[in-house]
Amino acid sequence: PDVHWLDSEGHIVDGADALVMGRITALTPCIQYLQMGPYADATPAERDKMVAELMGFAAPLHAVPASELGVPSVYSRGGEGAYFIDREIDWAQAELHARFPDVEEGERAALHSEMRHTLDAVAIILKQQAPRGLEPTVCHGDLTLANAMFDPDRNLLSMLDWELCHHGLPAEDISYFLSAARVIASLGSTKADPP
Repeated sequence: PDVHWLDSEGHIVDGADALVMGRITALTPCIQYLQMGPYADATPAERDKMVAELMGFAAPLHAVPASELGVPSVYSRGGEGAYFIDREIDWAQAELHARFPDVEEGERAALHSEMRHTLDAVAIILKQQAPRGLEPTVCHGDLTLANAMFDPDRNLLSMLDWELCHHGLPAEDISYFLSAARVIASLGSTKADPP
């Protein structure tokens, strides 16, 4: 959509990037898009078109070198100075520990403690095994049909929820797209199969 104001100085939302965009008239996306909303209500051919439209958006986005974006938070998510994959792992760990604090009580405390321990150990392995020397591209970070606005003919008009945009690799967005669809499918009966 038309950008009216890209605030990379944190004036709109204190300390965070924000975007004020033009109004879009489109079908309303749904978080449970396999159960209800434009994707679930579409024919199989229209669903294929919606996925193709979304991937048609992702491909040119992933072709943008991250260095050309000009949005400060993209360059510092997860810390500054480290290799971009290490920063992403650090960011994910910080989010994990914020969501599941080290000191916790209740029936899930043991499970959450085990999750933290496992994912912290995995983070070390991921950093050791991460490919080095790759150049990051721009990733949306939340590439799902729940964040896509389509017209009645199922043409993509706009992508929402850019707060997870970051330096990354195209495989991140694509794997997230596929895994998110499977999670939504696991929530119950669906009108549409995961893409």
